[in-house]
Amino acid sequence: ETLGGSILAISDRMDSLVGFLGTGVEISGSFDPFGIRRTTQALIQIIRGRSLRFKIDLLIQRAIELYGNKLKVSPPQLKDRIIGYIRERIEFLMGRAGPAELKKAVLAAGSMDIVDIFKRFSALASIRDKRYFLEAAKVVERTNNILNAAKDEEINETDSSLFKEGLERAVWEAYLGSRDRINTLIDKEEYKNATEEYGRAFFKVLGDFFDNVLVNAEDDALRLNRLAMMKDINRLYAGRVADLAFLPQIVVKGSQ
Repeated sequence: ETLGGSILAISDRMDSLVGFLGTGVEISGSFDPFGIRRTTQALIQIIRGRSLRFKIDLLIQRAIELYGNKLKVSPPQLKDRIIGYIRERIEFLMGRAGPAELKKAVLAAGSMDIVDIFKRFSALASIRDKRYFLEAAKVVERTNNILNAAKDEEINETDSSLFKEGLERAVWEAYLGSRDRINTLIDKEEYKNATEEYGRAFFKVLGDFFDNVLVNAEDDALRLNRLAMMKDINRLYAGRVADLAFLPQIVVKGSQ
């Protein structure tokens, strides 16, 4: 099939998804009279097979706009439903190369670039038993736990002038010293190297920080600033590669 033919096939399947789901039809279990799952899976396979790099959510948005006021489902709700079906089928097509939790971790991060999603999953599945992967996962897990406990807080930018402890400064220096390298590796889609760099940069210093510094300090400004630093560290990797906090029982042998 030519590139033009592939693009037409993608457009046709996206039009079908928007048209059918836009009527409010629901599919559940084996009930899928319009072949939504089959259409979604074919869409993904064409994009992946052709290595077409674009954000599928933008295509969904444009397809919905073209329907104008003919849809019975609100555009935001319809977009979420279609993305949900696409995520479900991607997870299915990932096969048995890695655990279900790793699939969810990858799908929770980064953009809706289907080719990139499979690249990230393949890379991480191949190193999931490596110590540096577990170290990176532990960093994501610990920062995520702190942030979840403060999910109702309004967290702003990190302000280094508010640091009170030497370990705060050490963690922030680790962040500033590794941020550009990690982002560059992610930009180059070198996900194994990005994972190793992330684990190396934060596992030890963050462990020392948590052992000796109370993040939830009584002073509001101090507490919120420490939370901001945790957010910066977490999103550096979890926001772009994989939210490894989805993984169960992350244990790094030999760590304190």
